[in-house]
Amino acid sequence: MKFLEAVQRCHVRAGIFRTGQNPRIIYAKNHEIPLENRVSPLDRLQDDWEEYDPEDDYSISGSYRG
Repeated sequence: MKFLEAVQRCHVRAGIFRTGQNPRIIYAKNHEIPLENRVSPLDRLQDDWEEYDPEDDYSISGSYRG
């Protein structure tokens, strides 16, 4: 999905990431700096954004390494 759609669908305690990016970088929505100011303009143009919901992460350590 496009960047703005991912930002709108993202819940407050969740984040967004690009599926085509390796290593995967998760941008948390609950941050004092808005997502639009933390994500590069080139990345914002991509259409491979997805929402990351930490409640869906079942890893033992609690860290996500998608």
